[in-house]
Amino acid sequence: LVGIYYFIYHLIDYCHRIAELEVVSTVPAIEKETLEIDIKSREELMKIRHNLRKQLNSTALFLNFFEIRF
Repeated sequence: LVGIYYFIYHLIDYCHRIAELEVVSTVPAIEKETLEIDIKSREELMKIRHNLRKQLNSTALFLNFFEIRF
């Protein structure tokens, strides 16, 4: 009975260690993927910001051309 308990204890401990190593090995991949998503999001925001500033400048020039003041 003690031998069976010892075997089951070590089997469960072994499974826990394998699960922990799998989690530890996937964390860098997840971090890399998250970083790539962040970089893409920042690039998109920069493009949107650039386009918005361009449109605002064009609108300001248009309003100045027709001397429309607010």
